[in-house]
Amino acid sequence: MLNNLKHIARARRAGAIVSWRSVTLDDSRLALHARVAHHASLRSCSVGTFTSIGRFSKIAFADLGSFGSVSWDVTIGAISHPMTHLTTHAFPYVPELGISRDPRSQQVDRVAIGHDVWIGTQAIVMPGVSIGNGAVIDTVIVCPDVEPYSVVAGAPARKLRMRFSDDVIADLEELRWWELPVETLRSNIDVFRTDDIRSAIERLRAVAHYPVQ
Repeated sequence: MLNNLKHIARARRAGAIVSWRSVTLDDSRLALHARVAHHASLRSCSVGTFTSIGRFSKIAFADLGSFGSVSWDVTIGAISHPMTHLTTHAFPYVPELGISRDPRSQQVDRVAIGHDVWIGTQAIVMPGVSIGNGAVIDTVIVCPDVEPYSVVAGAPARKLRMRFSDDVIADLEELRWWELPVETLRSNIDVFRTDDIRSAIERLRAVAHYPVQ
């Protein structure tokens, strides 16, 4: 308990916004302005700048980009049980259960989540999944990888549609607006409030000194 409080204090000193209420941070790194709500649990994770983790969410062995939105009661990177072994029980590889004397030896496949990703309430993202930039995940079980800027839903997840046309998605991937300085985002906040995506891209290209295609 005391060690966990030290982890929370360290993250807050580094500029993250972390609740003191029953948050668990185990071997995790939070970037500036990352937010973690009460009763959330992070194990062996990295969380990008301005990404928010909702209450009661459980995230393990995952790398999250910047400006992400993880809703409440989301599970990411849950370790599955080995159905091809003699038993699905965890005692062969978890010494804390009192049978195995070997070090903990579970196979872990990390989850990779891009920038500007929105993951909805009670979604489950399985180990090893890769989610592209700008994707929207509804209440689903995500087993396959998710394309950038796609909208998926269902159990198991299926693609409903793309958020934008192929050329707009290509421009957004090239623009990488999430890497712009905060002051640039602040002074151009109106481009994030418009449905005119093409003009928003051109505006950000100009202020970021990107070449116009």
